[in-house]
Amino acid sequence: MESELEPATVGCDQIYSQIENYDDYNDVFRRFMPSSSIYELTTERKVLSTLQSEFKEEEFKDEELKKLVSFVIENDARRIFLCLTFMEVLRYIPDFMNAKFTDKDLPVRKDGPISGNQLLDKTPFKVERPAKNFPLEGKSRRDRSDFLEKQWYFLSPDCPTGSLEIREFHSKLPMAYLPPLLSNVPISTSNFSVVWRVYLHPDHFRHRQSSSSAESSPEGIEAALKILTVQGVSGDASRDMEKFYLREIKTLQTMAKINHGNLISTIFIYKLGEDRCFLFPWAHGGSLNEFWKSFDKSQHSMDFVAWSLDQMHGIFDGLSKLHQRNIRHGDIKPHNILHFPQNGPGSASGRLVIADVGLSKFHQEHTADRRYTSTTQCTVMYQPPEMKKSKRSRLFDYWSLGCVFLEFAIWIYDGYGGLCTFRKSLKDSQPNLPEDKTPRFWDYEGDQRPKLNTAVENMMDEMQNRVSPLSEFAHALIELIRTKLLNIDAYHGEEIET
Repeated sequence: MESELEPATVGCDQIYSQIENYDDYNDVFRRFMPSSSIYELTTERKVLSTLQSEFKEEEFKDEELKKLVSFVIENDARRIFLCLTFMEVLRYIPDFMNAKFTDKDLPVRKDGPISGNQLLDKTPFKVERPAKNFPLEGKSRRDRSDFLEKQWYFLSPDCPTGSLEIREFHSKLPMAYLPPLLSNVPISTSNFSVVWRVYLHPDHFRHRQSSSSAESSPEGIEAALKILTVQGVSGDASRDMEKFYLREIKTLQTMAKINHGNLISTIFIYKLGEDRCFLFPWAHGGSLNEFWKSFDKSQHSMDFVAWSLDQMHGIFDGLSKLHQRNIRHGDIKPHNILHFPQNGPGSASGRLVIADVGLSKFHQEHTADRRYTSTTQCTVMYQPPEMKKSKRSRLFDYWSLGCVFLEFAIWIYDGYGGLCTFRKSLKDSQPNLPEDKTPRFWDYEGDQRPKLNTAVENMMDEMQNRVSPLSEFAHALIELIRTKLLNIDAYHGEEIET
């Protein structure tokens, strides 16, 4: 209910105070007014009071004011009303009413409406219905330009997160994103994508909660925004990006149907101009590698071991479900497995979730002729030996998963320090490897046939010979890794049961 103590008249300062990101904005965190603020500032009482104040020096009859109020509220011209008020040119509102120009005609460009749908970007700009004359044509150039800029503040779209259908938005449309406290910079970048940590304003986003889903906070729903950009990309790379983008969408739609607790869920998919954008739940525990590094060793117990085994089983099962749908991940590594904790980061709780399915393959193929980046190094480390293309799909993922599971077992036994020692031994066992290259879990014999890296063989032998309360667990897990996942015979063309 509207308070009688609140100012009845809406002014520029009130509108300014309700526009998010006004003083600290960029291409991601744009200025926008939440939809709840739009309605709070355009109640019948406030609209009438503001109009009375604007036209108090003119001979406006009560009947004429009522028509203007009806135009703003019943005909849905709230955004136009706020934009003109913010510009301090509310005197133009009768021109909009006489032209029957409402919020449905927004946004506009210099020579008329951009589109019949305020969300869609039509290129070239074509009006789907007869264009109405823009009421500010013939007014001052400054007022027209000001309106063209400020109209966007009031046009942040509502995003139906229950569906993974692609939405296409105009490149200038402000998505309802709020930055994390003291940080409005990307958290990671690559040649073709950038990832931001964002809060989704609850007025514009709704998302079903689950163990691996988005989490709400006072700021909004926390999410990871991944943007693929075609800027500076042309030719085959541009065409391949579009191909992989569409394939990724199909993969995410399939994963949504599978609805597996160890596969990443998706909040929203859209295009903003030329940018292709994905919203995923934010993983407060970071990647699996970050979890290994930050884990509180005081929690080490058989319950912790049971949780670890349960997560490994879930990851394997989730990957198998993808394979049943003819989907290969292509880049299984600790950095692409995310931790959604229940008891805070660094705790053995919640779920480990496979993420980044498919798109990483595009990055690999189009950075093959560049020096290794940190992302590529992690990828190469977990790749299997070359194999027949007909068998590449599942074996590729299972080999990578075997590498991750072996590291998981080492970490359970020896902690993150022991894992770092093992990774160093991979490098030491390949003395001829150039400094800028990444060691792998396999090597070549003299006849150029692939074989397990000596450090891997030694580690598995050593773990199977250990005597400890974890012996039964270790022996079974290492046997699975050795015979089913890191089975080098599969890369000699022999069959492997997975």
